[in-house]
Amino acid sequence: MIKKQLTMPTTGDAPERVLAAALDLFTRKGYAATTVREIVEAAGVSKPVLYYHFGNKEGLYLAIMRQNFSLFEETVAAIVDSDGTASERLLAFCQALFDCLCANILRARLIYAMHFGPPQGAPIFDLSSFFSRMLEITRAMIGEGIEAGLIASADPESLVWAIVGSLNTIMEEQLTPEPRIDRDNLTKVIRLILEGAKVKEDPS
Repeated sequence: MIKKQLTMPTTGDAPERVLAAALDLFTRKGYAATTVREIVEAAGVSKPVLYYHFGNKEGLYLAIMRQNFSLFEETVAAIVDSDGTASERLLAFCQALFDCLCANILRARLIYAMHFGPPQGAPIFDLSSFFSRMLEITRAMIGEGIEAGLIASADPESLVWAIVGSLNTIMEEQLTPEPRIDRDNLTKVIRLILEGAKVKEDPS
């Protein structure tokens, strides 16, 4: 599986270099173990530059997390506002989030490490908001499908969790050295779930 790895910008302004350096170091070493000195040396700037733009290490961490959430929301908005049936958009939503994670694997590793790993003294950022938004958007699109008579209404909440749970598990697998499932198989899994949720024609 080909993943787009973050590379350190060689041009551009100082804040971008600081953000890229901090993301790399926070992911590899951990937030607590990374020092401001290491960040500015990797970014090729002075400490005052970091302090001017981000205040301190805590502010820099929050800036990265806000970037992550903005990237997530941009990905979501492109699907929510697109054409197609609820099932088509649900599949596209899952594929888009998968692609976004694989193209930003360092960001994903940091989010998962900070959310599920041991406390590192980082400032509070609601990391559960990513998962909550996945549930919210999936729930809304399933509701549209039910209203349109295309998705069965027997147990919509279980369908929400079946889709989001499968998506989340498959995305987590991409963080391993050798993922055992890829985008094509994600597509098959989500299509299988959606096929089972379709309104069946009355045989009578």
